[in-house]
Amino acid sequence: MTLLVFGLGSLMCVVAGDYLPAAVAAIQAVILPLFVLDDRVNALYRYTPDVS
Repeated sequence: MTLLVFGLGSLMCVVAGDYLPAAVAAIQAVILPLFVLDDRVNALYRYTPDVS
């Protein structure tokens, strides 16, 4: 879902002619899911997902 939102946001920025926010959104669309899926970040903040 995050990837979809940042993808649509960057597309709208390109359509509007703002290329810097589009580039930032594209980079975030790649980087943010990596943080969400990284076990080291979860261990750092002692987060354990609820798998019930």
